[in-house]
Amino acid sequence: MTRFPDTMRPRRVSARTLLAGAVLVALASWAPGALAVSCSVSANALSFGAYNTTSNLTGTTTVTITCGAWGGASSINYTLSASVGSGTYANRQVLNGSNVIAYNLYTTSADTSIWGDGNGDGTVTLSGTVTKQVGTVNLTIYGKINGGQNVVPGSYATTIPITVTLTYQ
Repeated sequence: MTRFPDTMRPRRVSARTLLAGAVLVALASWAPGALAVSCSVSANALSFGAYNTTSNLTGTTTVTITCGAWGGASSINYTLSASVGSGTYANRQVLNGSNVIAYNLYTTSADTSIWGDGNGDGTVTLSGTVTKQVGTVNLTIYGKINGGQNVVPGSYATTIPITVTLTYQ
């Protein structure tokens, strides 16, 4: 009987290892550059300006999505969602130290659809399609501070992280 050194001894290869090897071979045979998708997203700050407690204060900002697709993709679908920031989706807050002004963000000027993550919490996302090779979509976000809040004068700010999910067709 022939004895192999430990480094040459036949070994059992699991199905998982074979599958991983098959995936590597498949990826190696895929032609890179067959499809190219490039997108950029920019957002402007929403500045409400001076708040008069006797009336509502509104403002808008724009989120711009620009995408290009070459080599087979005819369109790119996007979903734009917003996190809470400070507060809750029902009652977002801008802050000045421990001082708070309640406000919210909406997807329409009617202030009926709260912009959020759309996960069954009463919020909605913005979604649509950027078509053809190079396209741009400008999305308006509406903000509103309700009047009647007892606030301390000063500068208030918060950050709202947004998530853009892109899929191509």
